[in-house]
Amino acid sequence: MPLKTSFFVTVVVQDSINDYKTEAQTMKGVLMNIFTDSVHVAEVTKQAELQSCHTEIEISVTPDENLVARSVIDMEAENRVQIDKSALTKLIRKAVPWKNVKIEKRAVPDLTLVETVDLVDGAA
Repeated sequence: MPLKTSFFVTVVVQDSINDYKTEAQTMKGVLMNIFTDSVHVAEVTKQAELQSCHTEIEISVTPDENLVARSVIDMEAENRVQIDKSALTKLIRKAVPWKNVKIEKRAVPDLTLVETVDLVDGAA
């Protein structure tokens, strides 16, 4: 049975942006290119043998006009997958047109529900 590993990846452009729509499309393209290209995925996962990789991306602008991309990456493999932050950072910095970019990566805790309890009239 495959094991699902999930990550939050946030990319913050700390430069002023000129055109939200154009720059958001650029950011989306960079992240989609990384997480849909098997060579890039292998590079950031240290050659993990994945069964699937699913990415969701949300792009917005903060009140101080920073472009922010928030991504959830779900990967399935026989073993737990790790994302090499330095390899991911290198790929993103090489691909984006902005100079001041902050990249954060966090593993999503495994919140597998072990047992559910129904409470009826205060009794378990």
